[in-house]
Amino acid sequence: MAALPGRPPRAVGTFLRLITINDCYKLDNYPRVASVVLAAKAQRAELNVVVTSHMNGDFLSPSMLTAMDGGKSLTEGLSKACIDYACLGNHEFDLGFARLAACCAEFTGTVSNSIAPTAVVLRPLPTHAAVSTLSGIAPADSA
Repeated sequence: MAALPGRPPRAVGTFLRLITINDCYKLDNYPRVASVVLAAKAQRAELNVVVTSHMNGDFLSPSMLTAMDGGKSLTEGLSKACIDYACLGNHEFDLGFARLAACCAEFTGTVSNSIAPTAVVLRPLPTHAAVSTLSGIAPADSA
C-alpha cells in the first residue's frame, strides 16, 4: 500500500479526512479499503484529524453475489471494510424495501440518504448525519 498523505500544509487545527468509495460489488476490494481506513485512523492523534469512511452508493446491486444471497455478503464486507457511513444509491432499491432494510440493519455503520417516504420499513434510518472536526462524529436522529 502506498503511503497515506500527511497533514495538508494549510490545515489549521483539526481537519477532516474523508475516505470514499462507490460502486463496489466485489468482496476482494474490501480488504484494501479496510487497510486504508485503519491506517488513516491510526494517524488521528499524530495529524490532529477526524477520519471518516464512506460508501457513496450502489454497494449491493447489480452484483451476482447479491443475486445469490440477497446482499448479505456485500453488507458484511462493507462492515469489515470499516466503512462508517453508507449512502443508499439507486441500485440498492433493486432489492425491494424489505430486503434493503434487512441489509441496512446488518450494517455496523450508519446508513444515510434514506429519504423514501413511501417505504415504511426504511423510516427508522437517519436521513443524514453530521460530522464535526470539533466534536467528532454525531449521527443524526432518525427522521
